[in-house]
Amino acid sequence: MSNIQKQHKISPAIAWLTIQKFIIFYCPLDGEHTSNTNKSNTKSNHIFRKDMEEKITIEQQIRTNIDYDSLLLTHREDVEQIDEIVNLISEILVKGDKRKIYIAGDMLDCEYVKERFRELNNKHIRYVLFILKNNKKKINNIKQYLLTVLFNAPATCCSFFQNQTFDK
Repeated sequence: MSNIQKQHKISPAIAWLTIQKFIIFYCPLDGEHTSNTNKSNTKSNHIFRKDMEEKITIEQQIRTNIDYDSLLLTHREDVEQIDEIVNLISEILVKGDKRKIYIAGDMLDCEYVKERFRELNNKHIRYVLFILKNNKKKINNIKQYLLTVLFNAPATCCSFFQNQTFDK
C-alpha cells in the first residue's frame, strides 16, 4: 500500500469494490429481481449497470493515461481536484457519438472532443492544475472552464511550459 493510499485511507481496489458492490446490490441481473420489480425497472437497471461498468473501465484507462499514481505523489494537495478531472474526462468519453459538446463557446462534434480528451496525459493534467492554481479571476462556470482547459491542453501545453522556462 502506498503512502497516498494510507494517507487517504482508501485504496483503488477498495474504491473499485465499493462501486462493484453498488452495482451488484442496486442493479440486479435478469431473473434476480424481486417479484414486485417491474420489467421497465429491470431494463433501466441493466442500462445503468452497463453505463457504470463502462465508466469504471474508462476511468481506469484515464488513470493509466495520466499516470494517476505519480500525479498523487507530486500533487498531494490536489487529490480531490485530480479525481474531479478524471470524472469530468470520463463523463465526456461515455457520451454518445451523435451529441455536440459545448466547449469554449463553440458546439463541437462529440467524437472530435473525445479524441482530444483521449490524448490527455500526465503533462496535460499538471498544466491544467497549474492554470487552475494561478488563475486570479472568478470562474462563473467551473465545469465549462475545466472542459475548455482540458480540451485546449494538448494544443497549448508545450508552448506554455516552454514560455515558463524563459520567465525564470
